[in-house]
Amino acid sequence: LHRCEDLLEARAVATSIAAMEFEARLYEDGGAYYIIEVRGADWADLADVLPEIIDEQREFDRRLEQCRTSRVRPRMIVIVSLTSLVELLAVLRLIEL
Repeated sequence: LHRCEDLLEARAVATSIAAMEFEARLYEDGGAYYIIEVRGADWADLADVLPEIIDEQREFDRRLEQCRTSRVRPRMIVIVSLTSLVELLAVLRLIEL
């Protein structure tokens, strides 16, 4: 049904197909590609919606990555700010001594 080079994408598409209650099998084709195989009886039903499944999965992965990156930035800002504050307090304490 589908062949791609990205294992994560292949797993996600196979999982989406399985979630739709179709049997899906994922295997590696000689190390270069990952193949998603479905039963012959299901192929016609899934072939029509496969591009949509792939697009939705890519969009989901893109948004998930955005969430991960957007959480890292504020956390990093807080850590740097707290570290700077501790250093400033240490310097002020040294000046007072």
